[in-house]
Amino acid sequence: MDELPAARSFNFLNELSLVSVPKRSEIKDTCVKLSSDPIPSEYFWKLAFQIRFASDADLQILQQTITDLLVKNRLRFLSASFAASHFARRISTDMLENSDLGIPSNPEVAVKLLQSYTLADSHVKLNTLLKYLDYPSFLIQKSAAASISNCFTNPEDRKKLVESALAALAKSETISPLTFPFQMKDEETRNTGLLILCQFFADSDVSIKLLLEATVPFLTTNSQPSASIKALELLSMFMREHPTAFHPYGNQIKDIVMTQFENEKLKPEFLKCAIETLGIWVVKKVGIEIIPKIMDRFGGEDPFILSHFIPYLAYLPTSIQMTVHQSLVDACEKKKFDSQLFTMTTEAILALAPIVSPHCGRFINIAKETHFSAEVLANLKPLLEPNGPPPPHEVNQVVIVDEEDKRTAEVQVNPSVESIGIQKDTTDAKN
Repeated sequence: MDELPAARSFNFLNELSLVSVPKRSEIKDTCVKLSSDPIPSEYFWKLAFQIRFASDADLQILQQTITDLLVKNRLRFLSASFAASHFARRISTDMLENSDLGIPSNPEVAVKLLQSYTLADSHVKLNTLLKYLDYPSFLIQKSAAASISNCFTNPEDRKKLVESALAALAKSETISPLTFPFQMKDEETRNTGLLILCQFFADSDVSIKLLLEATVPFLTTNSQPSASIKALELLSMFMREHPTAFHPYGNQIKDIVMTQFENEKLKPEFLKCAIETLGIWVVKKVGIEIIPKIMDRFGGEDPFILSHFIPYLAYLPTSIQMTVHQSLVDACEKKKFDSQLFTMTTEAILALAPIVSPHCGRFINIAKETHFSAEVLANLKPLLEPNGPPPPHEVNQVVIVDEEDKRTAEVQVNPSVESIGIQKDTTDAKN
C-alpha cells in the first residue's frame, strides 16, 4: 500500500530533474493542472522549476496567467510560495510595485527565500527585511540579517549600514542611526535584531569606540539577556577580525570579562578571543582573580573556562599553579572516566615544563587506574625522562632571603701572622 505513493513521489522528482528549458506549451499544461479542483499542489514545484529556466519571452506572454495563479495560492501552499518567489525574480519591477508576490506570509519561509536574493534582482525593499529583523525569533532575525548583508556588497555601503545600526544601539547623537519604518514593539527584540545584523558586518572597519558604546551597556546589566548574549558574540567576532584595533581598549575588555564572570555569563569563546587579542597581559590581569574562584567551585564548574588559562599557567604565580594542579588531580581521583579532565590535567602539568609539579606522581598513580593510562604516561614521558641535557639556569649573584628565614650567626676568626723580610737596593744606577 505504501509503495504506490513512494513510487509516485520518486517519479515526480525524476520529472523535476529533467526540467531544463521548458516550452511555452509545457508551462501552459502545468498551469491548467494547477487550475483544477482539487489542486495538485506538488505541481507548483514543477512550475517553480519551469519559471526558473523558461525564456523571458515565454514568461512575458504567460505573465498574467501565472500571476493570477500564484496570487491565489501562494498563501495556501508552500510550493506556491517558492514558485512565486522565483517568478518575482523574473518579472519586471512594475509588477512588484504594488504587490508582495514573491514574499510568503510565513516569516520562516519568507526569510529563507529572501536570503538568496539581493535588492537589485528581487526589488525587495530594505524596510521589508527590517520587518523580519524585528521578529522575536533568533532564527528569523539571523536569516533577515543574512539577506540584508547580501544586499550590501560595496564596502563603503556596508560600513555605513553597520555604523548606523551601532549608532541606533548606542543612541549616538553624532551618527545618524538606522531607523525602522514602524513602531517598536519590544526594545529587547529590536536591540537583539540590530546586534545580529551587525554580526554579519564584522569584516567592516568601524570605530571600536562606537562598538563598545553600543555593546557594553548590555554586558553590564541583566535587563536584556537576549541582547547581552548577542552583544558578547558580536564583540568576539570583531576581535577575531580586528585584533590590533582592540589593544587600546584592554582595560574595558578586562572589565567585561570580569563582569560576565561575576554574573556567571562568561562564554569560553569570548574569553578565548580576549586572550588571543590581548595576550599574556589579560591572562595575568584576569587569571589571578578568576582562577581561584573557579577552583573553589571546581566540582560543578564548567571546565572550558579554565582550559583557556592552562597554556599560560607558567605566567601566573606559583600559588595559583599549585592550586590548579591540586584541584585538577583531586577531580581526577573522583572522576576516573572523564578523559577530558585527564587531558586537561596533563596539559596543566606540562605547562610548567621543565619543572616537574609535586602533584605529578599522584596524578600518574591515579591515571594508572584508568583505561587511558597509556596516553597520559606517553604525554608525560618527555617531561620525566628528557633526552637532552637539563636547561641552563641563570646564576643568581644575589641571594634574597625572606625575613622569616633569616637567622643571626656569630663567626670567630683567628688570623695567622707571619714576618716577611724585604731587601731593596737603593744604589742609584749610573749611566
